[in-house]
Amino acid sequence: MELGEQPEEALVREVFEETGFQVEVGQLLGVISGDKVCIVFYEAKPLGGELSKSHESLDVKWFTFDNIPWDKMAFSHQVQILRKWVLNHSQDQ
Repeated sequence: MELGEQPEEALVREVFEETGFQVEVGQLLGVISGDKVCIVFYEAKPLGGELSKSHESLDVKWFTFDNIPWDKMAFSHQVQILRKWVLNHSQDQ
């Protein structure tokens, strides 16, 4: 987050900078904090744009519930939050 920026504003900006996609902020999924970091997880709905990598992302891809690369995710807390979200939403598909 930038100084004075709200978490929702940071989400929209960061997603666009890292993926080229514009999103609408959804429900808060969780907050995980540590000694030097606080990560806020939100649901987000894509509105438009062109999926592309940037200098901040090595690769960007879409995944279905069945092919999420769990073993390649960098942080266990991301896996924990995303698994819970998938469990709650995969029954809707």
